[in-house]
Amino acid sequence: MSLREQILRGGTYLALYQALRLVIAGPGTLLLTRIIGPGTFGTYAAASDIFNFALINSLWGLDVFLLRKESDVTEEEWHQVSSLLLLWSALAVSLAILSMPYLGKWVRIGEFKEVATVIFLALPFGLLRFVPMAKLERALDYRTVAIVELSGLIGYYGVALPLAWRGFGVWAPTAGFWTLQLVTFLLYYITARYKPKWHWDLSLIRSMLGYGLGYSSSEFLSRLRTLVNPLIVGRYLGATSVGYVALCFRLCGALSMVKDVAWRISIPGLARLQSSKERFTRAVSEGMSLQAMAVGPFLVAFSLASPWLIANFFGSAWLPVLSIFPFIALSYLTNAVFSMHSSALYILRRNWGMALFSAVNVGMLAILAFGFVRWVGVRGYGWAEACALAALYLLHYFFTRWIGRPNYSDAAVWYIAWATPLFTWQLGPWVCLLMLLPFVLPRTRKHAFQILEYWIRTVKSQPAER
Repeated sequence: MSLREQILRGGTYLALYQALRLVIAGPGTLLLTRIIGPGTFGTYAAASDIFNFALINSLWGLDVFLLRKESDVTEEEWHQVSSLLLLWSALAVSLAILSMPYLGKWVRIGEFKEVATVIFLALPFGLLRFVPMAKLERALDYRTVAIVELSGLIGYYGVALPLAWRGFGVWAPTAGFWTLQLVTFLLYYITARYKPKWHWDLSLIRSMLGYGLGYSSSEFLSRLRTLVNPLIVGRYLGATSVGYVALCFRLCGALSMVKDVAWRISIPGLARLQSSKERFTRAVSEGMSLQAMAVGPFLVAFSLASPWLIANFFGSAWLPVLSIFPFIALSYLTNAVFSMHSSALYILRRNWGMALFSAVNVGMLAILAFGFVRWVGVRGYGWAEACALAALYLLHYFFTRWIGRPNYSDAAVWYIAWATPLFTWQLGPWVCLLMLLPFVLPRTRKHAFQILEYWIRTVKSQPAER
């Protein structure tokens, strides 16, 4: 089986997981948010967003080090990463608990401090699961990864929804969160058959951190954007507005499911092409079109139906979401197209370039949100997201300078076809005609049918190969 077929096969499993995730998380989120309301959901979202920021930055890029390594990862390297993450998780939990009184004063949301403290105690489980998960992803065993993550999701809603119904408020999703962490932690170690051992090798640590320092710096700066909602929107507009923005992010995250699939399979996949810049650039060019093709339809479909869906399913209390969803959806679509650039730059260890891009992008978002939110309210956050997309030019500049010039023509057609209809309710129904553009132009139409045919052939061949 060729590398491309392996990646498409693994991607199919992840795509299937994301589709099932949407089937479960869609109704689950709908019921949960409707029961507990925007304010309570905003309190939980603020705490969980800060947790996710700490989680990713506590990895120090070690998960990507394991995935990016061209040669086989030794047992000592697996154990060394586990040992480092164990120490760092203990340190991170201690720092979080010590800083919680000050963080609570800044955010000024009721029950935030108590909820965030309980959530942060799960950090060791969240961190240590990345080692066995990396073992599975290096083997392109995305079928097992999909099963584990789907099990965690079922555990989350299986606990959160009954507790919410019984009136536990913000503690319902908090209990669901803990269930998800424990279920995925245990299942990853069982399915990967990984038994961690203590290992300490200073030369090995220096090698890992040499890569991790640059990567984690860019990730730290990039993930700062997740703090803009709780720390700026929360401070000036309160928990309810945090809930509006957080729901938009969760909806867009579920709808743009293929974006996460592509990111996860692009690291081990592109890593095997890095010796040839021509093949590398061609893969990124094709990946941009695939991202736009796959992510756009779901975002547009929800945007068109959002007035009816929000009013009838989430409830009238959530109607302000309509004013910011198109902007956040535009951000997701644009970042999906450029995610291949970031994957490529990380693989080639251009981490400091990524750090500069992240700093500019997050700086623009924070400054614009600070001004717009205080000026026009929660809608201003959407404006800030859209304006901060200008920083993506840096990704194009760095990719062109260090790797090659990608072909944007096909991706641009698909991007225009899906980005403009996101604003149908603001611009008018005529913009929906642009969705026909890729099927009118011969090149993009041919490419779309080729990809569809190849994907169907790959799916049909899987049962026989197993």
